[in-house]
Amino acid sequence: MFQTLGPENARLLLRYLAGEENRLFFTNWELTQIALGALLTAVLLLAIQSRLLAGLVGAMLIIALFQHFRVTPEMIALGRLVDFGGGSGSAAYSQFWRLHGLYGVLEVVKLALLVVVAGILLFGGRAKTPEPVEASPEVSTLAES
Repeated sequence: MFQTLGPENARLLLRYLAGEENRLFFTNWELTQIALGALLTAVLLLAIQSRLLAGLVGAMLIIALFQHFRVTPEMIALGRLVDFGGGSGSAAYSQFWRLHGLYGVLEVVKLALLVVVAGILLFGGRAKTPEPVEASPEVSTLAES
């Protein structure tokens, strides 16, 4: 098949297929982050009852939603445009790489928030366990009767 296409068309086809795989990875990564973010936010709110931690994870969730519904669709459209004719000097190519850079910055912000949440969960905010209180002899006597 590649001999029939010729080297230039085969290269374009392979570049397009690699781009489609990459676009699929971006989308699946975002969907995974959205699901895990929603689950973790619920756990932090309902089980641990920490509004601070839930807020930080909620911020990560909002960023993932922004990426999924605003950044990635435009990146995908521009990527396909670049794949089929918008070479390295085109406006679409420049805009694609600006969005790709924004995507990377947002990933770093989410990672930083995750490190803060993990740090608080692992090292901070531990409540001291209450000292056991011994019952007085009067209470023990009452409890036995």
